[in-house]
Amino acid sequence: MRHHQPVPVGEARQDACRAGHVRINGTRVKPAHQVKPGDSVRALTPGGERIVTVVGLTTKRTSAAIAVTNYEDHSPPPEPKAMRPAPIVM
Repeated sequence: MRHHQPVPVGEARQDACRAGHVRINGTRVKPAHQVKPGDSVRALTPGGERIVTVVGLTTKRTSAAIAVTNYEDHSPPPEPKAMRPAPIVM
């Protein structure tokens, strides 16, 4: 999953996988899970649910601008700001 960026990067991606917030083809996955063309990836992110279909792969890490050409984004539109819960300030 690391070469394609529909979910947060680094440790946040690992935490999301471990918490069960990332599913590939409906199955919870570990951070090192390898994706292949045709896989459907669903991830719960702070910005809302992301749903993408993998259409291509790269052989090495790339920029986000190149990575976006390797998946189709089917995510629902974000909620209007007025409907989002207020952040908790401590």
